[in-house]
Amino acid sequence: MTEHATRLLDVAGLTIGLRAGGEERVLVDGVDLHLDLGETIGIVGESGSGKSLSVRSLLQLLPAGFTATGAAQLSGVNVLTASERDMRRVRGRQASMILQDPFTMLNPLMRVGRHLEEVLREKPQYRAMSKPERAAEVLRRLEEVGITDPSVARRYPFQLSGGMRQRVGIAATLATDPALIIADEPTTALDAVTQQEILELLISIQRQRHMSMIMITHDLRVAFAACDRVYVMYAGAMMEAGPSDELSRSPRHPYTLGLLASEPPLDRRLARLPVIKGELPSVRAREVGCRFADRCEWAVPACSEETVRLAPIGDDRASACLRVDEIGSDLAARFETVEHGAEEPALQDLSAPVIVSLDGVSKQYGHGSGAVTALADVSLTIRQGQAVALVGESGSGKTTLGRCLVGLESVTQGAAEVFGIDITQGSRLPRTDVRAWRSKVQYVFQDPYSSLNPRMTIGQTLAEAGRQAALFGDTRVLSVEEVLERVGLRPQYAARRPSALSGGERQRVAIGRALALNPELLICDEPVSALDVSVQAQVLNLLNDIRRETGIALLFITHDLAVVRQVADTVYVLEKGRVVETGSAEILDSPTSGYTKQLLEAVPRTSSDWLGKRSQMGKS
Repeated sequence: MTEHATRLLDVAGLTIGLRAGGEERVLVDGVDLHLDLGETIGIVGESGSGKSLSVRSLLQLLPAGFTATGAAQLSGVNVLTASERDMRRVRGRQASMILQDPFTMLNPLMRVGRHLEEVLREKPQYRAMSKPERAAEVLRRLEEVGITDPSVARRYPFQLSGGMRQRVGIAATLATDPALIIADEPTTALDAVTQQEILELLISIQRQRHMSMIMITHDLRVAFAACDRVYVMYAGAMMEAGPSDELSRSPRHPYTLGLLASEPPLDRRLARLPVIKGELPSVRAREVGCRFADRCEWAVPACSEETVRLAPIGDDRASACLRVDEIGSDLAARFETVEHGAEEPALQDLSAPVIVSLDGVSKQYGHGSGAVTALADVSLTIRQGQAVALVGESGSGKTTLGRCLVGLESVTQGAAEVFGIDITQGSRLPRTDVRAWRSKVQYVFQDPYSSLNPRMTIGQTLAEAGRQAALFGDTRVLSVEEVLERVGLRPQYAARRPSALSGGERQRVAIGRALALNPELLICDEPVSALDVSVQAQVLNLLNDIRRETGIALLFITHDLAVVRQVADTVYVLEKGRVVETGSAEILDSPTSGYTKQLLEAVPRTSSDWLGKRSQMGKS
């Protein structure tokens, strides 16, 4: 940004409360931030930090029961106190929002072109166009977001890929020509390659239109690469703010350092990923003192007694740490240790017995000209105690392969054995073989909430898994307490239900339920992709610990190569159902396949040149 930039948004003392149980609970407390014309700011933090609530309040889109106070001037309008009539002029025209899941923005019963027509109809110049001109304008808007196939305008949202749907959602958001775009986790549900494409698209359009953007994300690497400045939130309060390149190199708050340390490095495997100890404080525990004090190793008694707001600590930097001047050298030294942590070699025993053997396996859906090939001539081996990663974009066949190994899908052709059982026989398998197969292989899904019964307590869920293990003839059934201990949860969690747990806790329970059956192979399908970086580090450490302690084998399905580096001994790279490269985790250092190189280039880097945009923006 130039020094003559014009202020578009100025937020001061934003406080968001919720009336519940006869009392007012403060969820976001005293947030200050600003945004200039043409600038991108990022708001990062873990789930529950208040990121989305804060930006939704700017459009008066808070759920019922929530209240927002303070001041938020957007193009001269205090959007916190403006009337609904005034806000109708602000929403869309001044500010528009891109959501994480475009399905929530798009009507499944409306074609893509109709979505854009509905938005464009609000513009007088569009209403003045002829019918052919309107159709051409819809196609022009789609072309702006990289959709050059005119037939897409006639399709329904469910007929598009996730990345394509997000492009349509962006086109609909931009159709109002807003001055401000609020992007709420716009790439979280996308694979790395598609994520990079969407981010480059957003930044390119922003540059062309000279718009401003607020990007909400829990991925620090994305924030540092895409944003000019970054605000770090924790438990409803701002912890730190500053230019992204400075903040990425020199964190000035222990929480920011903790987030940076939790990011898995792409260039080496660590013995253990650093984690932020403790848990997010309850709303009642946030009233006095620093909200991060209970989890901070530099905290002193005063930190729990004095509430510190974001305060300047130099040119365009701010921190809410009471001891920022005292511990600055400690933070720098710890950050240096994190950046250059020692590498641990991958664990691999090539003499161990083979437990999974696939040779020329293919999987097709449908028949004849309409058949879709999900897997084509795939060969793969998993040995006892080995960790194997399946890597690729969405649609590469990773999940299909995993589902075949657990019996949720059937192999179309080829040879496939799991623990010596020929799984290509499908329904013809003897019942004893089916039981032996399914007792040895368990599956952990991406979304643990959808795989846990919301009506059952955690103890009931784990006990049921234990009874199932007994039915399979297992004499080593673990108690509920033993399972909870194995996944790092206290015994008290047995009485809770899934809705009372955080995302990371639910994933631990899902892993525990799988382990309760004493499997010899655990298939983990994107188990950390929806988790905050600090929770992700905890789950990755947990899986590595379990593997060391039990000798269980892992099949880890993911699109995140930085995660692969931390868990896998052997890597298989899938592209459009075919294995294009395989080898030890060291292939990430020197890949031979162009596709693997593309996946590596798509892994977010903290430097701005990852998106190749700032040199073109002429930022000064």
